[in-house]
Amino acid sequence: MIAAVAVLALTALAWHARRRYVGVTVVGHSMMPTLHHGQKLLARRWRASRPPLQRSQIIVFIPPAPPGQPIDTDVVYRIKRVVAITGDPAPSWLPALPGGAALVRVPPAMVVVLGDNPRSDDSRRYGCVPEASVIAMIRADRRSAPS
Repeated sequence: MIAAVAVLALTALAWHARRRYVGVTVVGHSMMPTLHHGQKLLARRWRASRPPLQRSQIIVFIPPAPPGQPIDTDVVYRIKRVVAITGDPAPSWLPALPGGAALVRVPPAMVVVLGDNPRSDDSRRYGCVPEASVIAMIRADRRSAPS
């Protein structure tokens, strides 16, 4: 009887943890020096009902397809740092809107992301990222980096 209760409790705990967290493996070097290729991280799942995203948070998201360009399907998710949120002035390096108009402010329910590595594939290529495409947030610190 005690074993059955223990198994049930562990199952419930595992189910709860999978609903709140997702394991992520860093692929590539776009977030170096903060995150390294092959590094395994535990990310907290994010929902729009939670507190809004903040500048400098590192997020896991599904990238938007750039106009007229296919997304690299080998890597489904991206890991980048939020640099601008809804209502912030749009960085001058963001791609122009259809028709060539420059974006003045980050639109509602969108964020701008950059990799920590200057050669990162990020909002400089595909523009603003919808908050709806954000899957999780990562709390990264130097201690999590491989030695």
